[in-house]
Amino acid sequence: QARPDAGGTRPSRRLPALIGGALALLLLVGYALPSPFGIAERDARQERIRQLTEVVADNPRDTAALAELSDLYLAGGTPDEVARALASLVLMRDAAPRSRDAHQRLVTLLVRAGLWDQASAATDRFADLVGDNDPEIPFFRGLIARGSGDEAEALRQLDRFLQLAPDDPRVPMVRGLRDALP
Repeated sequence: QARPDAGGTRPSRRLPALIGGALALLLLVGYALPSPFGIAERDARQERIRQLTEVVADNPRDTAALAELSDLYLAGGTPDEVARALASLVLMRDAAPRSRDAHQRLVTLLVRAGLWDQASAATDRFADLVGDNDPEIPFFRGLIARGSGDEAEALRQLDRFLQLAPDDPRVPMVRGLRDALP
């Protein structure tokens, strides 16, 4: 019985190794490069920001464009983009001073950013619009007091929120925040 030549079987052993090596290289390159989907999404977001910036330049009172612009900036998440979102929301609130949505968005972002003094002032301005008995006011004031370290005021405001809005979907979260206070 003839034995196969060792040289004749070598290419058949190399082929799987070559294919495996090529696949490993492709996987490494794929992990090293940024996702083309993420790039396309980012580019589309930036293009939409450019379009909305032109709309706002033509009409600084276009609250729909300002709202979408702030959302797009927030989606970026960098400190510069958050600052731009904040500027868009200030413009939106100033363009529509009677807009509940504009005030609510602005206070929400200020609270998220931990800008307690500005959030407090914006909440006071919001309260001038909706009244102190609107559940949003003690909700925001409770968050601001908690963030500022005034635990007694936070407790008072969160309790007031729970009293004014017992069926609000945020009740479990507010109870958790309240229970975490000393």
